[in-house]
Amino acid sequence: MVKRFSAVILFILFLAADKIHAQILEPVKWEVSSSQAGVNEYTLIFKATIEEGWKVYSKDLPDVDIKPIPTSVNFDKLPEGVELVGAMEELGSPKESIEPLFDNITIKYYNKRITLRQTVRIKKDVKLEGFVEYMTCDERQCIPGTYDFSFDLVAEKTSGHNIVPGFDYSKIKNQITWNISTEKISDKEYWLKFNADIAPTWKLYSQNSPKGGAQPMKINFENSDSKTYQLIGKPEEIGELETKAEPLFENKTLKYYHHQVELRQKIQIDSPNAVISGFIDYQTCDASQCFYGQKDFNLKLEGEGIAEIIPSVDTAAQTQTVFAEFKVDTAYASNAQCETNITGQITNANNKSLWGTFILGFIGGLIGLLMPCTFPMIPFTISFFTKRSGNRKKGIFEASFYGFCIVLVYFIASLPFLFFGVSGDKLNEFASNN
Repeated sequence: MVKRFSAVILFILFLAADKIHAQILEPVKWEVSSSQAGVNEYTLIFKATIEEGWKVYSKDLPDVDIKPIPTSVNFDKLPEGVELVGAMEELGSPKESIEPLFDNITIKYYNKRITLRQTVRIKKDVKLEGFVEYMTCDERQCIPGTYDFSFDLVAEKTSGHNIVPGFDYSKIKNQITWNISTEKISDKEYWLKFNADIAPTWKLYSQNSPKGGAQPMKINFENSDSKTYQLIGKPEEIGELETKAEPLFENKTLKYYHHQVELRQKIQIDSPNAVISGFIDYQTCDASQCFYGQKDFNLKLEGEGIAEIIPSVDTAAQTQTVFAEFKVDTAYASNAQCETNITGQITNANNKSLWGTFILGFIGGLIGLLMPCTFPMIPFTISFFTKRSGNRKKGIFEASFYGFCIVLVYFIASLPFLFFGVSGDKLNEFASNN
């Protein structure tokens, strides 16, 4: 009986060890996505997240005999009508150091994330398949790896969209053109129709797009409480809705439109003097940048229909959010969580002010005092100042001076980040390697 029980325990331990070992041997997680970059052009994105303590090597390595496997994207076979546009781009925050595992050669690598990007041009609907080849190492071992990928790319349907081949739509100023029309339903009921023409390669996000990603469309009626008209139901969308992972927002699944969409709202007119005013908030993005915008409207009852009384003009002062470094990779962290209010001030996603952030940080610091690494040091610190000083006044002065010096050191250390744009990772790198 004891032998059987021991055998069962050993078997369970073997399975657990095998599972842990398998997890250790998968320190790199890959995600792939595609985004339209032009007329019949797509940007293929290969993003790797690397576990702490591991590294993935660059595609550009020294020309020596003993070296790791460079990171590369390999297509099984390019279908007819597919053309690679430009060279493969490597994006991220590379580091360069001597590599003891490979005869101490100086080599470039990534230790948090690496992203590869390749633009392709197609003539028809195609399926691209292949694999990413790479090598990941820690301080003791190296693991070669591959990741299989597949892309289904759809050729642009050019009819009706006024597409100009070869035109750079990433630099176009009016990404969205709005047109307002109305449709009479009955003596008092009307449809307000807001039709958006979307420039090629750009997308307009749905009003039903999930939170935490792009800003959804929203119709804001500024005088809906005037009692001269009332809204009936919610705004409806008419168009070819697409639901896909969005590389600009950490591959969150979002809903958006290409080319055209109609946003319409049913209203009931309760007064012949009714004036309907407001604006549409929206966000539009292409493969590498986003813009926030507003469309103003001001309408009134005129004859048998509703007409504009002030020509509607798209807000000229759009807020541009150009993604730094790797435009897709940093979009979610640096832009998607921010929105511009009416005065142009930037707030975070939870609308916390700097004072709110300071208070939360202060509370977090107080909680940190209760941690096992810091709490035992409190009596030691107090006894140090009380015993070494001759009197209470001197002890308070020395303790205050000690605390002031700590604040001063951190303040001085923060100056390069405030005035010279130094990355926050540099301080951590300096503290870890010196």
